[in-house]
Amino acid sequence: AEAREELAGFDAAVKRIPEGEWWLGNQPAVEIMPLARLVLEGEIEFKAGNRDRGLELLAQAVAIEERLVYAEPAPWMMPARHAYGALLIVDGRYQDAERVYLRDLEIFPANGWALLGLRDALRGQGRTDESIRIDEAFRKAWASADVLPPASCYCGTPVASAD
Repeated sequence: AEAREELAGFDAAVKRIPEGEWWLGNQPAVEIMPLARLVLEGEIEFKAGNRDRGLELLAQAVAIEERLVYAEPAPWMMPARHAYGALLIVDGRYQDAERVYLRDLEIFPANGWALLGLRDALRGQGRTDESIRIDEAFRKAWASADVLPPASCYCGTPVASAD
């Protein structure tokens, strides 16, 4: 209930954004907010037990993200693919998660978050040798980090310890 109240608060805040006046990167903020809402609602639905609906919403968020105009910094800093992949793993859909992370790595090679998700997707499929190779790349990407994340999104859970 609290999460849905916060989502309603988000919706109210979005309505107050002056169209064409606030920008995220090189895109109007009002064009990014539907993506943000889909990620929020997708995670809420998934965690509320409506897993298929949550994953459907996250897939829609990924589709919107694919159409964003490239910019640095990115107009939306939390990749929808990472949440989508992490929750696919939680749902046991390891092959689907693998495809999500491979796509992310096509766009952002050596992305540590995507490597972590790919490693866990491979582990979930019992593809140990491949997951070991990806784990090495993941650890290289995160070599300077103080803490290793547990999953590609904090909304997910690790398949196996990342210690």
